[in-house]
Amino acid sequence: MNINWTLILLFALFVFSSTDVTCQVERKFPRGDTDLSQYQVKPMLIPGYKPKKLAISSPYIQSSSSLDGELLLANPHILVKAKKLTNSGSIWVTGEWKSESHRRSLSLDQQVEIFLDEACRISGTESREDHLQMDRENRGDDVLRRRYRQVYQGIPVWGNELIVHIQNKLLVMTGTWRNLHPPSELHPRLTPTEVNLIIKDDLRTDNVKMLDRTALKDIHFIWPQDKTELVLIPDGESLQLTWHVTTHPSPVERMEYFVNALNGAIVEKYSSLCKLHHPAVLDGMSEGKGLDLNGSTRTVQTWQVGDLHILMDASKTMFRPDLSSMPEDPVGVILTLDAVNTFPGADDFTFRDLVSNSTTWNLPTAVSAHTNAEVAFNYFQNTFGRISINGKGGNIFSLIDVVDENGQDMDNAFWNGVAIFYGRGNQSFSSPLARSLDVAAHELAHGVIQTTANLTYQGESGALNESFADVFASMIDRGNWQIGEDVVNPAVFRTGALRDLSNPHNGGSTIGDPGYQPRTYSERFTGRQDNGGVHINSGIPNHAFYLFARTVGNEVAEQIYFTVLDQYLTKSSQFVDLRVAVVTESRLRFGENSAVHNAARAAFDEVGILGETGGNYTKDVEQNPGEDFIFVTDEDFSVIRLIDENGQELTNEPISTIGPLSRPSVTDNGELTVFVAEDKTIQFILFDWSQNNFS
Repeated sequence: MNINWTLILLFALFVFSSTDVTCQVERKFPRGDTDLSQYQVKPMLIPGYKPKKLAISSPYIQSSSSLDGELLLANPHILVKAKKLTNSGSIWVTGEWKSESHRRSLSLDQQVEIFLDEACRISGTESREDHLQMDRENRGDDVLRRRYRQVYQGIPVWGNELIVHIQNKLLVMTGTWRNLHPPSELHPRLTPTEVNLIIKDDLRTDNVKMLDRTALKDIHFIWPQDKTELVLIPDGESLQLTWHVTTHPSPVERMEYFVNALNGAIVEKYSSLCKLHHPAVLDGMSEGKGLDLNGSTRTVQTWQVGDLHILMDASKTMFRPDLSSMPEDPVGVILTLDAVNTFPGADDFTFRDLVSNSTTWNLPTAVSAHTNAEVAFNYFQNTFGRISINGKGGNIFSLIDVVDENGQDMDNAFWNGVAIFYGRGNQSFSSPLARSLDVAAHELAHGVIQTTANLTYQGESGALNESFADVFASMIDRGNWQIGEDVVNPAVFRTGALRDLSNPHNGGSTIGDPGYQPRTYSERFTGRQDNGGVHINSGIPNHAFYLFARTVGNEVAEQIYFTVLDQYLTKSSQFVDLRVAVVTESRLRFGENSAVHNAARAAFDEVGILGETGGNYTKDVEQNPGEDFIFVTDEDFSVIRLIDENGQELTNEPISTIGPLSRPSVTDNGELTVFVAEDKTIQFILFDWSQNNFS
């Protein structure tokens, strides 16, 4: 029969290569994955079937050796190795210079470029020169880190990000990447204005309250601005041109929309809002004291205007008096406000400054909220050198006495992207949530996450988002490993805590019990609720951090985790990426097989987050001599044939007359091929290369 070889080569599979050994990112077969759970898998016995001859004159395999790592030896001065992670696109490539003198002869930029070229090639990323754009760079005392994102014809590819880490001879590349086909049309047919109208119509359909930003301009500083960007997002095996819009219908809502830029279809939407379950004469800074909700006397930093003191802290190093118009338009302050028992999503939402006519404060909720924010600021600055939550000296806002949409005491606290909103508690919480330092720290940590890795608030990446917020909350409030123990209702949460990093089950026995979280990956929640279990599955990486910190100490653990968040993870990172990053950074800081390096691996092993098995990945392997053979199918996917590298067919008839549903897999020695067939059976083909036949 006539075969369309152009189409066939889309399905080409090398049975054997006798030259370079490379690592390719796995591509799915065009027909899609097969759910084998619905099929009976059993051998098929064909009576009277006899082996058929192959049209070759010599045995195919002379010797073979299995690989326990993928090596790339294209550059004689550098050894690069890839370690397999998951099918989610996670990438981990390591390298090492063979010659120290050669490394020193290169500039740091040249070292980065050489390693990046080799790492991209071994990990299977496409067209690196045209597709990678450096996003930011961080230079430490002895480590250089560069973050890249994929940009196709000027348009960012959502989720494709790489980070290169270089420390002397050691080289590491981490990130997430999927090779997907670009769309045929890259010019949007819809304008941002048209897209925003589509989104507003959808919000109205969902009965989301939308406030008039122009009418409520006085609350602009706690109301984030909407953002619109053109991006390419994964759509099966291809990329789809979409407008990504982060919209805030009100200060209480933050929605992420992905709208097809050609036809206006809403591809995806989700909430990325984290919920925990005027001017007078300028006088200047002042200081007061007051009791907080725990009955402790706290010192509060305030701003004095005439005889009044406003609950505004301008004493931090981030304060910019040259850019501020005080007190109505401050830059670099911590400001606590009273929501006056209103709901941020309502037309009548209002707030006011918290003031006192003396330096004595008799507002325990306000004192707690204000000092919690100050403690969190001090932690991130003193521990990591981070100036404010956004790392750039941005204001920190807290609002107390917020109610829900029914006017009832809000049984929650949440971070809307620029401010913390505290409820007074109702059923699940028996105290105002501002009482809890770790609740405040958790919500403020979301601001840090948002301005570093910006982990997507869905699935495993969303669970990592929640987990990092809990990790930093537990480090800021170091008294124990519990979250929310000061405010929860013990009648609801039997252990008296909302979550517990040391014991994620937290008194429960299954998902749905108040406070219960899975402790290991095998227990994870796989449903769609809670954005794919972002608050549920965070217990798994939470426990890994606890195990790690318990072994190496909080001071070491928190430094590694902040670096991982800031310098390793991307918006679509998964649990395995966290493991790889923590293990890699532990190795860079403390050395191969050091106590910290081993503790990192042990912690993730214990919770079942796997993806790296260790071992020697640098040994040379024996070359398999022989010819290259290729399996091909026709354009109807009805047969399988065997050809050589010149396209010459090696049999007089097809290898199989049952068409493939999945791409065949071949053993290392070329003797056995297995595939899922079109009739939903599993087929195998045996090759006897000594006799040049198959059956």
